[in-house]
Amino acid sequence: SSWSNNLAQDDFTATREVCGWDGVRCAYDYTSNMTHVTEIKLPSNGLTGPIPKEIGFLPYLTKLDLADNEIVGTIPEEIYNLQNLR
Repeated sequence: SSWSNNLAQDDFTATREVCGWDGVRCAYDYTSNMTHVTEIKLPSNGLTGPIPKEIGFLPYLTKLDLADNEIVGTIPEEIYNLQNLR
């Protein structure tokens, strides 16, 4: 599945440094290497389509805010397994 942002020219699933995206926060180790994604806050970003199931593969995710977008479909089962999500 694809997930695009109507406000940006490129696709959110394109290959590039995820921690450089607005609304994405990551944790870093003592050597400043990114270790994992901890927050995705993308309210009112013009996102369309279903929520990608791959978000459920981020075990350290603590916050997910996708309010006020054009999201369709159901919440992927994988997201229900995120034990750190508040």
